[in-house]
Amino acid sequence: MWRIPLVPVAAVAPISLTGNFLRGAVALGANGIPIFNPRNNTGQFSQAIGELDAYGGHCGRADDYHYHIAPTHLYAVLTPDKPCAWALDGYPIYGYLEPDGSAQQPLDVDGGHIHGTWGYHYHARGSFNAGTSKWTPLSPYLMSAMHGSVVNYGGQVDPQPTASSIAPAGAPLAGAAITGPDCKHRR
Repeated sequence: MWRIPLVPVAAVAPISLTGNFLRGAVALGANGIPIFNPRNNTGQFSQAIGELDAYGGHCGRADDYHYHIAPTHLYAVLTPDKPCAWALDGYPIYGYLEPDGSAQQPLDVDGGHIHGTWGYHYHARGSFNAGTSKWTPLSPYLMSAMHGSVVNYGGQVDPQPTASSIAPAGAPLAGAAITGPDCKHRR
């Protein structure tokens, strides 16, 4: 189970995501899918090295689908005033726009800000391409640090549900080969 505070408390010393929380979730998407650190367990940005599908996620070693960037694709069914995710420190994560649909205001060193009536919140990081009318995710993709109080236990936010492989690793199918990164996303 994940515990997300209903009333987040700002940390005295926010914990950076760089080098921390490389195991398990740092947030949960509005659709319930966990969001891991934008960096994979080797410290590389998963998006930058092509590990992610069109939705910003992939399956991990435990056959668990999870995101590594904010699930902004959920705004196809959400309005900008709804968070696309919640960080495990209790603060909401919005997309590339402010909750009122206006341009994103400058973010603090943790990757969020407080203004208006929304309280402290994080944002997805990206740039808008006017030619395509689409957003491109940009490093560092999510918040830079946990602005709220969390427990860093064993490289993950505690508590964290455990996950294990569905089946033990076996030999690949005879003649099977990876031919390219054009896998289709299944629901």
